[in-house]
Amino acid sequence: MKPSGLILGIMVISSRLRRLPVFQTLDESRLLRLDPWLQELDFLANEPVYRTGDACDGLYAIQRGAVILRTERPGEPVGQGGHLSSGDLFGEAEVVNRSTREMTARALSRTAVLRIPPEALVDLLAEDPTFGMLLRGLATQRRMVHTRHALSSPTRKEPRIWLDRDVELSLGAGKKLTARLEDLSCSGACFAAAPESWQVGTQVFFTLGVDGHPNLLRARGVIRWRDEVLAGVAFEAGPMFRREVDEALRVLTPLVAA
Repeated sequence: MKPSGLILGIMVISSRLRRLPVFQTLDESRLLRLDPWLQELDFLANEPVYRTGDACDGLYAIQRGAVILRTERPGEPVGQGGHLSSGDLFGEAEVVNRSTREMTARALSRTAVLRIPPEALVDLLAEDPTFGMLLRGLATQRRMVHTRHALSSPTRKEPRIWLDRDVELSLGAGKKLTARLEDLSCSGACFAAAPESWQVGTQVFFTLGVDGHPNLLRARGVIRWRDEVLAGVAFEAGPMFRREVDEALRVLTPLVAA
């Protein structure tokens, strides 16, 4: 006999949430109560699910793709983060603490997630202390991992300063385009919406500018990595280049804060 729509609905809920350890203690009736609240969301590569400082909008579970959690505060070094993949849960710390987002969650590739809004979790946390303990345990474990990353020796010579702002690139022969400068240091930079010609191994020379500062930084380097819309440039840095980067950061950081 063909299953009814209600039974099919329960089966779908179980397949989505039962595979997550934190939901394995819940009975079917509680999972069913979450069904009307579940939202399926899609994110492109490098698109933020939420940002550091945002209001908490619930709990997330990755269906497909991957997410990185890290601190991204304008004008400050990019915090080392953790990589999450299909089946992983995130956003739990702010749910249990009722706080703003501590980290930015950013899609590493085309990613599909399930979101459970906080209002759907209020009664569940009150009724099931075990569920709340599991969320707190996950939040504590993740915070410890993040702290270890922060205290470990950096793999880069210079910390990357998070900027996340539009800049104009002058590429020579009168060619100009707008790109998104994600971070900058004396050793390199990361750009979103980078030129398509910037492929791994390509030697590049460009002038970076913003309104009021059209020739803010002249840089030469090589494309070390490329991931869809993102490209990482390793600079060929001379003795004077550090001063030029420091000056560029002094200009860019107030603009970001504004």
